[in-house]
Amino acid sequence: MAITTDHSEIANWPRGKGSYYAVRYVRKLKCAWEDAESLVAEIFTWPNNVYPYPNARQCWAEDYSIDPLIGEQQDKEPTDSRLAKYEFAIVTVEYGVKGPQGLKYATQHMTRQIANERAGISGLFYRHGGDLRALEGKLPMVNQQVQQLIYTLTYHKKLSVPPAWYNNMGRINAGIFCSFLGDFIWAPETVYYAGPVAEQTIWFDGVSYIQVSLQFIFQPNLDGDGNALGWNAVRWPGSGGYQYVYDEDGNRVNQYLTTAFEF
Repeated sequence: MAITTDHSEIANWPRGKGSYYAVRYVRKLKCAWEDAESLVAEIFTWPNNVYPYPNARQCWAEDYSIDPLIGEQQDKEPTDSRLAKYEFAIVTVEYGVKGPQGLKYATQHMTRQIANERAGISGLFYRHGGDLRALEGKLPMVNQQVQQLIYTLTYHKKLSVPPAWYNNMGRINAGIFCSFLGDFIWAPETVYYAGPVAEQTIWFDGVSYIQVSLQFIFQPNLDGDGNALGWNAVRWPGSGGYQYVYDEDGNRVNQYLTTAFEF
């Protein structure tokens, strides 16, 4: 998300200092005096808090200070002679490898659940005495339990919620989907996006932050050979696994729309 508060980098900055284990960068930014706090709020919001210069070690905004631009003091505020008034401010931002202490940017959580799934009974039989009799017409469906993984990704400090985060509810992943840290990877069509849950906090300075939790449900739906077919496959008891279904022209029939997940 681009920073909207007007500002510019002071000449001869930024600067950096570090060692094999850690590094620290310092930037000095010029902005209007009355915009300084708004600029800081934007810089300390993901992903603006990442040090922006290319080919640098990955760092995050940790500390800041606000100073008046020396030599540009204006007249005192007319309503209160005790208050100084300035045209410009210098915002000094320090970046380090730990990020701001005590603040969370994103959290990922995984748990599991058991879901009931109903399957058709066409082509199945039961024994009555020594005879096999068709189940079809006796029972409407067969209930079976399936295991699901629930992956929740929470952003703790967003300024807004992108429309795609709620417009894509009920869709599944068109391509490979990775967790926030890339430590979990799921095959196409195996992840169902349940949607966001959001909570907004408005601080006394008027800055508004949103905590957004995005929930995804992973269900591989394996075929008889162990391949993950995903949410658009169905299963019949005794079939050996999940299968895609087709219309009379041989076109695959899908229950869920696919989309490219960008979270």
